[in-house]
Parts: sequence; C-alpha cells; structure tokens
Amino acid sequence: MKIIKFYKNGCAPCNSVATYLSTKGIADVENVNIFDDPDTAFDFNIMSVPVTVLMSDDNNELARVSGFNQSQLDSLIDTYKQG
Repeated sequence: MKIIKFYKNGCAPCNSVATYLSTKGIADVENVNIFDDPDTAFDFNIMSVPVTVLMSDDNNELARVSGFNQSQLDSLIDTYKQG
C-alpha cells in the first residue's frame, strides 16, 4: 500500500496533514503538488486540498480523506499499517 498526499504550497491544512503523518511515523508518502503535477491531480479528481489517498498495491483507491480530519486520518493510517 502507499499513501499519496495532494497539497499546495502555503496551505495551512496541508502543512497540518504533513506534520500529522510524520508524527505518526508515516515517512513514505508520495507528495503531489497540484500545481506541479496537475495531470495526476486531475486523474484523482482533486478539487481542493489537502487530500490524502490510500492506494492498494494494485493501484486501487482504498480510502480518501479530504481536509485535515484527525479521526479519518487515524483510520486511513490504521489501514495502511495493517496492510
């Protein structure tokens, strides 16, 4: 499994998600700046940031969290660590 974090520079909630993931020991995150990689953002139908996506090994989306929602991020991280 892998975690993809969609963000933009200067976004306070995006920074909160990054900090939260690092405090939970999740270091292997694919960071996608929506302005640097708009095609990937389009492919994932990202309309606002931050968005954190959990992907399976065969590239199926398992979970998605929009914004900085601690309880939803906890669930995503639990699934990631179990996988």
